[in-house]
Amino acid sequence: MRHVQDNAEQCMRRAIRRLRNGRFRYELDNGQAIVVEIAVERDRGTANVDFTGTSPQQANNFNARAR
Repeated sequence: MRHVQDNAEQCMRRAIRRLRNGRFRYELDNGQAIVVEIAVERDRGTANVDFTGTSPQQANNFNARAR
């Protein structure tokens, strides 16, 4: 099982290294917004996904909450 996990990690790091930094804002029909900023560290094969600026969590399933 460890081999499967190691292989999955290597595949994800290769995919992340192809990404670019970016910021995205999506306005929902109810006036709420989802904001995502991605900072890629290509040398490490990691990315930080930041939801700062996203509207507060809603009682329904139409929003994401930053943690």
